[in-house]
Amino acid sequence: MPKNNVTREEAAKFFITFADRMGYELPTDGDAVIADMDTVSGWASEYVERCVAAGIINGDEKGNFSPAGVTTRAAAAKM
Repeated sequence: MPKNNVTREEAAKFFITFADRMGYELPTDGDAVIADMDTVSGWASEYVERCVAAGIINGDEKGNFSPAGVTTRAAAAKM
């Protein structure tokens, strides 16, 4: 729905889909270790891994991605 918040895993899909469609080659040498990967939705796992590896979206200090967490305006601007 247009008025719903965007989750972090939805943001990951957006950024990876955009990069792929624009033909951008994203870095893949980043550390894609995600402590809470088991909580990432199946459809989003590839997008999350690629965003973390490219440094677009980072986890918290414990390595958690928090896939269902809300993407804030500040976080989206940084991405």
